[in-house]
Amino acid sequence: MGTMKIIGKAERKFKCDRMTIDIRVIADEPTHDRAVHKCMNDSEALLNDLQSSGIELSQIMLNNHSVSTRHYDAKPYIEAERAIRIEASYDMKLINHITDLIEENHYNADIDTEFSVSNLADIHQQLIEEAFKDSRKKADAIASLTGQKVSGIDKVIVGDEYDDDYLVECELKETRFICREKASRASDNLSATDIEESETVTVIWALE
Repeated sequence: MGTMKIIGKAERKFKCDRMTIDIRVIADEPTHDRAVHKCMNDSEALLNDLQSSGIELSQIMLNNHSVSTRHYDAKPYIEAERAIRIEASYDMKLINHITDLIEENHYNADIDTEFSVSNLADIHQQLIEEAFKDSRKKADAIASLTGQKVSGIDKVIVGDEYDDDYLVECELKETRFICREKASRASDNLSATDIEESETVTVIWALE
């Protein structure tokens, strides 16, 4: 007796359980040799500090290494940069600990942390199923109002597909770090942020 196109939607919030910490060690010096030398020395010292804290080098990746020229007050300066990345389970104490290392050792470094969920592929599969059920529920309700019923599926289109990169799930070792005794901080107990994920499924239902 015809078809009916119904869009089903599903969305939920999920607690982040992974984090990526990017650390940029920077050296600004008047000469190329001095900039490279200082950047290398500081980055190696930071790596040693991280390793002494219990973070394995296998968990640390080189994210960027560059040398460029900058001008300050018309004077050229050489900027050397080495960026490293740590991927681990969410741990606010680890973030605080790395920040302490940078501050206590006076490293000229920037730190940036991003949060994510480890099972995003599974999450989107669940959302697709929920969106499909939402479409069916709507289709049944509308068909009932018109004295018809849903008899099958003519076509299914999954929209808002996520980036394929998220399909790759890495098994990473747990970070177990050791740091000097410090007074407990309120921020040590902060939870990770939430992210909202959604899926849309468009179904063309056959009616009778």
